[in-house]
Amino acid sequence: MCISTLTVLSFGTAVFSSLISPGAAAMADVSAPLVTSFQTLYGTGATTTFFKWMTVIALCSSPNSYVFFMGQLLFAIARDGYYPKFLAYEHPRRGTPVGAVLFGTISCVLIAVILHYAIGDDDLGSVLINLTLLGALISYIFQLLSFVYLRYRQPNRPRPYRSPFGLAGAFVGLLLCGISIFAILYTSVTDTIFLASIVVTVLVFVAGSMYFFRVVLPKIQNNTLGSPVTTKDMNENLLSARSQVLISTGA
Repeated sequence: MCISTLTVLSFGTAVFSSLISPGAAAMADVSAPLVTSFQTLYGTGATTTFFKWMTVIALCSSPNSYVFFMGQLLFAIARDGYYPKFLAYEHPRRGTPVGAVLFGTISCVLIAVILHYAIGDDDLGSVLINLTLLGALISYIFQLLSFVYLRYRQPNRPRPYRSPFGLAGAFVGLLLCGISIFAILYTSVTDTIFLASIVVTVLVFVAGSMYFFRVVLPKIQNNTLGSPVTTKDMNENLLSARSQVLISTGA
Protein backbone atom coordinates (compact mmCIF):
# COMPACT_ATOMS: atom_id res chain seq x y z
CA MET A 1 0.00 0.00 0.00
CA CYS A 2 2.80 2.42 0.89
CA ILE A 3 4.67 1.74 -2.36
CA SER A 4 1.47 2.19 -4.40
CA THR A 5 0.71 5.48 -2.66
CA LEU A 6 4.23 6.82 -3.27
CA THR A 7 4.11 5.74 -6.92
CA VAL A 8 0.77 7.46 -7.56
CA LEU A 9 1.84 10.64 -5.77
CA SER A 10 5.20 10.77 -7.60
CA PHE A 11 3.74 10.35 -11.07
CA GLY A 12 0.81 12.63 -10.23
CA THR A 13 3.14 15.39 -9.06
CA ALA A 14 5.32 15.09 -12.17
CA VAL A 15 2.37 15.04 -14.59
CA PHE A 16 0.20 17.76 -13.09
CA SER A 17 3.14 20.06 -12.34
CA SER A 18 4.23 19.95 -15.98
CA LEU A 19 0.70 20.30 -17.41
CA ILE A 20 -0.28 23.37 -15.40
CA SER A 21 -0.15 26.76 -17.11
CA PRO A 22 2.14 28.18 -18.49
CA GLY A 23 3.26 24.67 -19.53
CA ALA A 24 6.35 22.51 -19.18
CA ALA A 25 8.51 24.54 -21.60
CA ALA A 26 7.88 27.78 -19.72
CA MET A 27 8.21 26.11 -16.33
CA ALA A 28 11.72 24.97 -17.27
CA ASP A 29 12.85 28.62 -17.23
CA VAL A 30 11.05 29.58 -14.00
CA SER A 31 13.17 29.90 -10.85
CA ALA A 32 10.27 28.97 -8.52
CA PRO A 33 7.89 26.61 -10.38
CA LEU A 34 5.88 25.75 -7.27
CA VAL A 35 5.14 29.43 -6.59
CA THR A 36 4.22 29.89 -10.25
CA SER A 37 1.75 27.00 -9.92
CA PHE A 38 0.19 28.62 -6.87
CA GLN A 39 -0.13 31.92 -8.73
CA THR A 40 -1.78 30.16 -11.68
CA LEU A 41 -4.37 28.53 -9.41
CA TYR A 42 -5.00 31.22 -6.81
CA GLY A 43 -3.65 34.47 -8.26
CA THR A 44 -1.35 36.73 -6.26
CA GLY A 45 -3.52 37.18 -3.18
CA ALA A 46 -3.47 35.93 0.40
CA THR A 47 -4.01 32.27 -0.54
CA THR A 48 -0.81 32.16 -2.57
CA THR A 49 1.08 33.92 0.22
CA PHE A 50 -0.22 31.35 2.71
CA PHE A 51 0.95 28.43 0.57
CA LYS A 52 4.34 30.11 0.10
CA TRP A 53 4.88 30.16 3.86
CA MET A 54 3.69 26.56 4.16
CA THR A 55 6.25 25.63 1.52
CA VAL A 56 8.99 27.40 3.48
CA ILE A 57 8.03 25.44 6.61
CA ALA A 58 8.09 22.18 4.64
CA LEU A 59 11.50 23.00 3.18
CA CYS A 60 12.85 23.77 6.65
CA SER A 61 11.80 20.32 7.87
CA SER A 62 13.45 18.53 4.93
CA PRO A 63 17.06 19.61 5.70
CA ASN A 64 16.53 18.62 9.34
CA SER A 65 15.55 15.12 8.24
CA TYR A 66 18.62 14.95 5.98
CA VAL A 67 20.92 15.90 8.86
CA PHE A 68 19.22 13.39 11.16
CA PHE A 69 19.56 10.44 8.79
CA MET A 70 23.06 11.49 7.72
CA GLY A 71 24.17 11.28 11.35
CA GLN A 72 22.44 7.95 11.89
CA LEU A 73 23.95 6.43 8.74
CA LEU A 74 27.51 7.56 9.49
CA PHE A 75 27.10 6.45 13.10
CA ALA A 76 25.88 2.97 12.12
CA ILE A 77 28.73 2.43 9.64
CA ALA A 78 31.32 3.63 12.17
CA ARG A 79 29.84 1.44 14.89
CA ASP A 80 30.32 -1.60 12.64
CA GLY A 81 33.99 -0.68 12.20
CA TYR A 82 34.02 0.60 8.62
CA TYR A 83 34.53 4.26 9.56
CA PRO A 84 36.80 5.77 12.23
CA LYS A 85 35.60 5.26 15.78
CA PHE A 86 35.14 8.97 16.55
CA LEU A 87 32.14 8.94 14.19
CA ALA A 88 30.47 6.43 16.53
CA TYR A 89 30.65 8.78 19.53
CA GLU A 90 27.26 9.31 21.17
CA HIS A 91 26.07 11.91 23.63
CA PRO A 92 26.26 10.17 27.04
CA ARG A 93 22.70 11.11 28.06
CA ARG A 94 20.71 11.82 24.90
CA GLY A 95 22.24 9.18 22.62
CA THR A 96 22.74 11.69 19.79
CA PRO A 97 25.47 10.63 17.30
CA VAL A 98 27.47 13.80 17.96
CA GLY A 99 30.62 12.75 16.10
CA ALA A 100 28.77 11.73 12.94
CA VAL A 101 26.51 14.80 12.86
CA LEU A 102 29.41 17.23 13.36
CA PHE A 103 31.66 15.51 10.81
CA GLY A 104 28.94 15.27 8.17
CA THR A 105 27.77 18.85 8.68
CA ILE A 106 31.29 20.31 8.58
CA SER A 107 32.12 18.29 5.44
CA CYS A 108 29.00 19.55 3.63
CA VAL A 109 29.68 23.16 4.62
CA LEU A 110 33.30 22.90 3.43
CA ILE A 111 32.20 21.55 0.04
CA ALA A 112 29.66 24.37 -0.32
CA VAL A 113 32.24 27.02 0.63
CA ILE A 114 34.85 25.63 -1.77
CA LEU A 115 32.34 25.56 -4.63
CA HIS A 116 31.22 29.09 -3.72
CA TYR A 117 34.72 30.42 -4.33
CA ALA A 118 35.28 28.14 -7.34
CA ILE A 119 32.13 28.81 -9.41
CA GLY A 120 30.25 31.63 -7.65
CA ASP A 121 26.68 31.72 -6.35
CA ASP A 122 24.67 31.82 -9.58
CA ASP A 123 24.83 28.08 -10.27
CA LEU A 124 25.89 26.90 -6.81
CA GLY A 125 22.47 25.48 -5.92
CA SER A 126 22.16 23.52 -9.16
CA VAL A 127 25.70 22.15 -8.85
CA LEU A 128 25.06 21.02 -5.27
CA ILE A 129 21.83 19.32 -6.37
CA ASN A 130 23.70 17.53 -9.17
CA LEU A 131 26.36 16.47 -6.67
CA THR A 132 23.73 15.13 -4.29
CA LEU A 133 21.89 13.29 -7.05
CA LEU A 134 25.07 11.65 -8.32
CA GLY A 135 25.95 10.35 -4.87
CA ALA A 136 22.41 9.09 -4.31
CA LEU A 137 22.16 7.38 -7.71
CA ILE A 138 25.52 5.64 -7.31
CA SER A 139 24.48 4.39 -3.86
CA TYR A 140 21.19 3.11 -5.36
CA ILE A 141 23.16 1.21 -8.00
CA PHE A 142 25.30 -0.47 -5.35
CA GLN A 143 22.19 -1.40 -3.36
CA LEU A 144 20.45 -2.84 -6.41
CA LEU A 145 23.55 -4.81 -7.42
CA SER A 146 23.79 -6.16 -3.87
CA PHE A 147 20.14 -7.18 -4.08
CA VAL A 148 20.73 -9.03 -7.36
CA TYR A 149 23.85 -10.71 -5.94
CA LEU A 150 22.03 -11.93 -2.82
CA ARG A 151 19.03 -13.14 -4.83
CA TYR A 152 21.30 -15.31 -6.95
CA ARG A 153 23.76 -16.47 -4.27
CA GLN A 154 21.48 -16.67 -1.20
CA PRO A 155 17.87 -16.94 -2.42
CA ASN A 156 16.60 -18.52 0.83
CA ARG A 157 18.34 -16.13 3.19
CA PRO A 158 16.02 -15.01 6.06
CA ARG A 159 14.94 -11.38 5.71
CA PRO A 160 12.22 -9.25 7.32
CA TYR A 161 11.04 -7.84 3.97
CA ARG A 162 10.77 -9.41 0.53
CA SER A 163 10.60 -7.14 -2.52
CA PRO A 164 7.37 -7.68 -4.49
CA PHE A 165 9.14 -6.65 -7.71
CA GLY A 166 11.96 -9.22 -7.51
CA LEU A 167 14.87 -9.23 -9.92
CA ALA A 168 12.83 -7.55 -12.66
CA GLY A 169 12.30 -4.53 -10.43
CA ALA A 170 16.01 -4.41 -9.61
CA PHE A 171 17.00 -4.44 -13.29
CA VAL A 172 14.46 -1.72 -14.10
CA GLY A 173 15.85 0.33 -11.23
CA LEU A 174 19.39 -0.12 -12.55
CA LEU A 175 18.26 1.01 -16.00
CA LEU A 176 16.58 4.13 -14.61
CA CYS A 177 19.64 4.98 -12.50
CA GLY A 178 21.86 4.60 -15.55
CA ILE A 179 19.65 6.92 -17.62
CA SER A 180 19.60 9.51 -14.83
CA ILE A 181 23.38 9.43 -14.43
CA PHE A 182 23.83 9.77 -18.20
CA ALA A 183 21.55 12.84 -18.19
CA ILE A 184 23.55 14.44 -15.36
CA LEU A 185 26.88 13.63 -17.02
CA TYR A 186 25.69 14.99 -20.36
CA THR A 187 24.63 18.27 -18.75
CA SER A 188 27.88 18.51 -16.81
CA VAL A 189 30.13 17.80 -19.78
CA THR A 190 28.40 20.40 -21.95
CA ASP A 191 28.60 23.05 -19.20
CA THR A 192 31.96 23.79 -17.58
CA ILE A 193 30.34 25.10 -14.39
CA PHE A 194 28.33 21.93 -13.84
CA LEU A 195 31.52 19.95 -14.42
CA ALA A 196 32.43 20.92 -10.84
CA SER A 197 29.82 18.47 -9.50
CA ILE A 198 31.48 15.65 -11.45
CA VAL A 199 34.93 16.60 -10.16
CA VAL A 200 33.79 16.72 -6.54
CA THR A 201 31.95 13.38 -6.89
CA VAL A 202 35.04 11.71 -8.36
CA LEU A 203 37.27 13.11 -5.60
CA VAL A 204 34.90 11.90 -2.87
CA PHE A 205 34.69 8.39 -4.32
CA VAL A 206 38.45 8.22 -4.89
CA ALA A 207 39.07 9.20 -1.27
CA GLY A 208 36.48 6.68 -0.09
CA SER A 209 37.98 3.91 -2.24
CA MET A 210 41.48 4.61 -0.94
CA TYR A 211 40.23 4.48 2.64
CA PHE A 212 38.43 1.18 1.98
CA PHE A 213 41.38 -0.58 0.36
CA ARG A 214 43.96 0.75 2.83
CA VAL A 215 42.04 0.55 6.11
CA VAL A 216 38.84 -1.48 5.87
CA LEU A 217 39.83 -4.32 3.52
CA PRO A 218 42.85 -5.43 5.62
CA LYS A 219 40.53 -5.64 8.65
CA ILE A 220 38.11 -7.80 6.68
CA GLN A 221 40.90 -10.08 5.46
CA ASN A 222 42.33 -10.42 8.98
CA ASN A 223 38.88 -10.93 10.56
CA THR A 224 39.46 -7.97 12.89
CA LEU A 225 36.54 -5.85 11.73
CA GLY A 226 34.01 -7.26 14.16
CA SER A 227 30.41 -8.32 13.67
CA PRO A 228 27.81 -5.75 12.61
CA VAL A 229 25.76 -4.39 15.48
CA THR A 230 22.00 -4.85 15.16
CA THR A 231 19.16 -3.41 17.17
CA LYS A 232 16.70 -5.47 19.19
CA ASP A 233 13.88 -4.88 16.70
CA MET A 234 16.09 -5.90 13.77
CA ASN A 235 17.12 -9.10 15.54
CA GLU A 236 13.49 -9.96 16.26
CA ASN A 237 12.49 -9.33 12.63
CA LEU A 238 15.35 -11.47 11.32
CA LEU A 239 14.53 -14.29 13.73
CA SER A 240 10.88 -14.13 12.74
CA ALA A 241 11.78 -14.23 9.04
CA ARG A 242 14.14 -17.16 9.65
CA SER A 243 11.39 -19.08 11.45
CA GLN A 244 8.99 -18.53 8.56
CA VAL A 245 11.56 -19.79 6.06
CA LEU A 246 12.25 -22.90 8.14
CA ILE A 247 8.53 -23.63 8.47
CA SER A 248 7.89 -23.17 4.74
CA THR A 249 10.81 -25.45 3.80
CA GLY A 250 9.91 -28.06 6.42
CA ALA A 251 13.32 -27.81 8.11
